[in-house]
Amino acid sequence: MTHTNEDCVVANVIEEARWGGPQRRIVDVARRLKAHGVRTVVIMPEANSELFAQELAANGIDFRRLPLQPRARGAANIARFIATFARDIRAIRRVLAETGADLVHCNGSPQWKGVLAARSAGIPALWHMN
Repeated sequence: MTHTNEDCVVANVIEEARWGGPQRRIVDVARRLKAHGVRTVVIMPEANSELFAQELAANGIDFRRLPLQPRARGAANIARFIATFARDIRAIRRVLAETGADLVHCNGSPQWKGVLAARSAGIPALWHMN
């Protein structure tokens, strides 16, 4: 099947939603892609996501907030991260299916969940290491 820009969906998965450089870049790139008919859906954790969600909404960019467990220091946090790892991948994979994602983009070395969800769903993933 040949895709046109109008039916292309890029899912951008980020495991840290606190507003900063990577989140600003996601908004900027999604706005530019939108101008070319490519739809972006951002998949992010609920925690610390309010400002990022406001920026996405203000720019007309689709997003989903999920109860993803972030990586954090400390034995209890590491244990929670490991215990919820498979659940988080399944949740991301559900959103990929719901949105019809054609490509998954993850930015940075700690973004394992998005890449693994994409691979398990048979969706190509682009993983930037910076």
